[in-house]
Amino acid sequence: MKIALLNTITPFVRGGAEIAVEGLNHHLRLHGHDPTIFRIPFPEDAREPLISTYLAARMLRFDNYDRVITFKFPAYCVEHPGKVMWMFHQFRQVYDLWEKPEGLSMHPDGKAIRVLVERADNINIPKSRHVYVIAQEVANRLQKYNNVQSSVLPTPLDDPSVYYCSNQGDYLYFPSRINSLKRQHLAVEAMKYTKSNVKLVITGICPDKNYLSDMRDTISKNNLEKKVLIRNEWIDDKEKIKLMAESLGVVYIPLLEDAGGLVTMESFYSQKPVIACTDSGGILELVENNVTGLVAEPTPKKIAEAMDKLYENKAIAEKMGVTAFEEITRRKITWENTIAKLLL
Repeated sequence: MKIALLNTITPFVRGGAEIAVEGLNHHLRLHGHDPTIFRIPFPEDAREPLISTYLAARMLRFDNYDRVITFKFPAYCVEHPGKVMWMFHQFRQVYDLWEKPEGLSMHPDGKAIRVLVERADNINIPKSRHVYVIAQEVANRLQKYNNVQSSVLPTPLDDPSVYYCSNQGDYLYFPSRINSLKRQHLAVEAMKYTKSNVKLVITGICPDKNYLSDMRDTISKNNLEKKVLIRNEWIDDKEKIKLMAESLGVVYIPLLEDAGGLVTMESFYSQKPVIACTDSGGILELVENNVTGLVAEPTPKKIAEAMDKLYENKAIAEKMGVTAFEEITRRKITWENTIAKLLL
């Protein structure tokens, strides 16, 4: 089957969505199909340039393909009789992030963009052959804002067998893109209140120099240089897997995350517990408090308590990690099952 995989791309940014699409492309080929990845450049300015991007998506044609699988706005607005949507998330700036620091607001441009996106979603999403979403969190938003029902289809890891568990280290690991929605700043601020000798290692690219500078100032002003390490870079998979395998556990505390998150799954396959927050969205579909990790209120002091708890109770941390591995294995989130549903 000839399959077009149509996604958006933010120049110079690589995250979970990009990894998932590349994984799907790879496994479709292994299953004997002929996929091609297409990427629509997504504008930094989510106002007038967004309108042009939407119109460009509407003009694309994939008549020579048997199936088009789409992922994010406005890619899923393309016209094709065999279109299947596997939604990672909508344009959240006009939905759950509306009039919040990360979203748009009621200035004239923002209001117009909101109307356009809502109408585009309401018209184009129901035209899909199937509507899948990566987590119940996304399904709930789609139902709430657009009255569209969907089926949950989580994103598998490319190869779970590469993850392993080594000795428990004295640090917690936070691998992710570095930005205000992932909330690395909360983890850094939490280190001011830890009472144990727990350390924090953060890796990932931060495009916002001010955000990174503020965290480094927090580290400097609170003499945390020996306790917090921020590496503003993408590290290769081998090093990331090793850092996770040798960690005490993983910190992943995003705000209203769309899904359980690749970081969470990587942690579980590494037999490591995850510290999440009560408002971390789809993460809580995997992380169960005191079972597969710890769920804290989104404040530095409460996160610090969770950090200390894992450090001071390493046997409990180890047990949670084993339970996390058993849970992710039980769910059978595999590419074979995923592809079978996408090609129905």
